[in-house]
Amino acid sequence: MNSYSQKSTDTPNRKPVVAGKFYPARKQALEQNLADLFAAAPGKQTENTLAVIAPHAGYVFSGEVAAASFNQIDADKEYDNIFILASSHRATYKGGSIYNQGNYETPLGEVKVNIPLADKLISENGLFDYHPSAHSGEHSLEVQLPFLQYKLKNDF
Repeated sequence: MNSYSQKSTDTPNRKPVVAGKFYPARKQALEQNLADLFAAAPGKQTENTLAVIAPHAGYVFSGEVAAASFNQIDADKEYDNIFILASSHRATYKGGSIYNQGNYETPLGEVKVNIPLADKLISENGLFDYHPSAHSGEHSLEVQLPFLQYKLKNDF
């Protein structure tokens, strides 16, 4: 299990912005929703999954398809890093924006960001940067996290 250090003790976590809209805002309700979605979705159909493509709409619209996608991940495997590539609906910029300001929060708890790796990607590659507007109000990455939190048995 990895433990990533933060920049400082007052590093701002990325709070959920679509909890209660795209998925349940209460932990117990979200866990039940995810249990139902994973139970209704097809199970694992492939071994050694290296990538998953999943929708990022509200769970009522695409949750079962997302659960089927995340069902392909080996829940017992320990991952050094998981990279989530997500679109931006609210901001435009060149390249990709990496949230290196803190961790992500969902109703299921905190998801650690590998801040040193995020900083390295930004500093060593002109394609990446941190654009605050890319993370403010954006849902595409946020809605993926509860599926991973629910599915994976190890910290990621």
